[in-house]
Amino acid sequence: MRVDQISTNDALVRSLRDLLAEAESEVLIATQPKMLERIEDSLKQCYESGTFIALCVYADAETAATYDYDDTATLVRAWDQELDTMLSVDHQRGVVGQLLEADEEEDVVGLEYDTERLYGMAFLQFMSQHWDEGEEVYVMDPPTLPYECVNLRDAALNTTLHLREDNTVGFDAEVRSAPAEEDEEWERLTGQLSTVRQSFVEPSTNSFFGEIGLVGYVEDEGRVTMGGHGAYFEDYEARNIVLEPMS
Repeated sequence: MRVDQISTNDALVRSLRDLLAEAESEVLIATQPKMLERIEDSLKQCYESGTFIALCVYADAETAATYDYDDTATLVRAWDQELDTMLSVDHQRGVVGQLLEADEEEDVVGLEYDTERLYGMAFLQFMSQHWDEGEEVYVMDPPTLPYECVNLRDAALNTTLHLREDNTVGFDAEVRSAPAEEDEEWERLTGQLSTVRQSFVEPSTNSFFGEIGLVGYVEDEGRVTMGGHGAYFEDYEARNIVLEPMS
C-alpha cells in the first residue's frame, strides 16, 4: 500500500500523465475542462493504445459537447460540479487532486495511491456519483468484429453497442467456475451473447449497483453468465474475451 502527497500543480499534472502512460486496460477519470486541456494529449495516447477510458467532464453538457472525443475516450458524461480531478487506473492505482489558482496556497494539492482498497472506494464514488449523476455526451461507435476486449467492462460495452444495432454477437473466452480459487485452471468457452448487465451507457441493465456481466448461450450448457476478475454471482469468471460476428 502506497499513498504519496502531491504538492504543486505541475506535480499533479505530471502524476496524471505518468499514470495514463502506464495504463494497460482501464481508465476512469473525472476532471475540469482546464485540466482536460492540459492532459488531452496523454489521454489520446492512452486511448490509441487500446485502453478503455470512461471520462466525466465537470461541466454542463453543452460545454462538454464542444470537445472532440473520437480519439480521446470510450465514453463521456458531463456533470456540472466543481470537484477534484479523480483518476483510477487498472483496478489499482490513482490520483486525486485539484489545480490551485494563482492566489491560493496549500501544502498539498493532491494524493497519488497504489492500493486496491483505495481504488475500490474511488470506483464506487465514480460510478455512484459522477457517472450516475452525469449526462451522456459521447459513446464510441462499436468496433468491427472480431474484437479482442481489454477486460470485461470493454466486452460489456461493445456487446451492448452491437446488440443495439441488432447484430448477432458470438464470443470466445477463457473462463473458470466462479467464485474461483487463484490456482484454478482456465478453459475455453464459446457461444452467443444475448444480454449484458451494465450501467455505463443508457439504459442501464444491471440488477444491482456496480454489476457488470455477460449472459450467453453455450451449446452444451445452455444459458451461462460471466463476470470479470473476482466474479462471485455469475457462473464463470472470464478473461481474454473475443467478440465475434455471427450470421
